[in-house]
Amino acid sequence: MIEFMNLFFPPMIAIYIYFRRKKEKIAFSLPLIVKYCIVTVLVFAFAKILSQIVNIFYPLAIPLDRAPYTLFAIVASVLLPFLIEFVQRYFRFEIKVESNENEEK
Repeated sequence: MIEFMNLFFPPMIAIYIYFRRKKEKIAFSLPLIVKYCIVTVLVFAFAKILSQIVNIFYPLAIPLDRAPYTLFAIVASVLLPFLIEFVQRYFRFEIKVESNENEEK
């Protein structure tokens, strides 16, 4: 049961904070689902990093189905929107796709 809670609720906290800071409404759509999936992976990775940092000072194993992971995931969910905003503000990524002139049509 706690795995279900860890999968759905901490990423939703991050999504809520992100949309609230951008002053946008959360509307169910495909782009929202994609953002939610990306945020879910980022929350998991960020929570794992936080747990490893704490593990340096206090060794403990934190599987996904334990309450300490939930605490790390909530902290990660609160910090993640600010980290995303920072990256979007100071780093620009541009991908350009061009056709190859040598390709046969």
